[in-house]
Amino acid sequence: MPAQRTVCIRTPHSRPAALAAALRPDNTNDVRSRVEDGAVVTEIARDSTGSLAQTTDDYVRNLRVGAQLLDQDNGLSTDTNTDANADTDPNTNADRDT
Repeated sequence: MPAQRTVCIRTPHSRPAALAAALRPDNTNDVRSRVEDGAVVTEIARDSTGSLAQTTDDYVRNLRVGAQLLDQDNGLSTDTNTDANADTDPNTNADRDT
C-alpha cells in the first residue's frame, strides 16, 4: 500500500467553531477538522497526489464560501438557532395594523 499524502490547513477566523460546523457536512472520512487557538485546523489524507489536490481544492472552495458568509453575518444571528419555524422575515411585525 502506498504511503498516504497529507496536507494540513490552518485557517484563523473570528468564529472558528461556527466555520468548522459549516464545513462539517462536506467533510469526507479523509478530512478531519478541529478548532484550535482561534482557528480551524483541517488535515486531509489521500492515497494519491491527484486525489489529495482535488479534495484540498474542494475543501478550500467550501472554506472560502463559509468564511465569507460568516463574515457577512457579523454575528447578527446565533450559531445554534435550528428552529425551522422561527420567523426570519424582517418585514414581519405582529403589532402592525392590517
